[in-house]
Amino acid sequence: MPRFIKLTFTGIQDKPVGSLVIGPEGMDVAEAIAALGLADPSEPDGPSELLIAEAGFSALFAKATSALEPLADAEASVLDLLIQDEAAQIRRVLAETDASAFLDRIAAALPEVAGAAETFSNWRFRTNL
Repeated sequence: MPRFIKLTFTGIQDKPVGSLVIGPEGMDVAEAIAALGLADPSEPDGPSELLIAEAGFSALFAKATSALEPLADAEASVLDLLIQDEAAQIRRVLAETDASAFLDRIAAALPEVAGAAETFSNWRFRTNL
């Protein structure tokens, strides 16, 4: 199973905001999501994808994992977060403050790849986080 990060906005929004999957280049997102049973019927075209080179993704993955460690699940969540490793899965539901701080760390860790920051920013803008 490939490593990836799946962000799903669960807060209230005028228009639905699809999930965003961040993974290494060459990853088949639809296949990985289906293998884990994570397909969402409200996303008939599947989640948005942000695929980056392995070196950049490895650094981002490490940063995301460490940023998540001190955060606890929230009752009133706005972000459902899944970090999938080769053998393990970390899932959290985050309140707005924690979600915003986590997304700030992801944005800062995104590698200098054409379009990566823009794709992430566009998705984040739609969530208002």
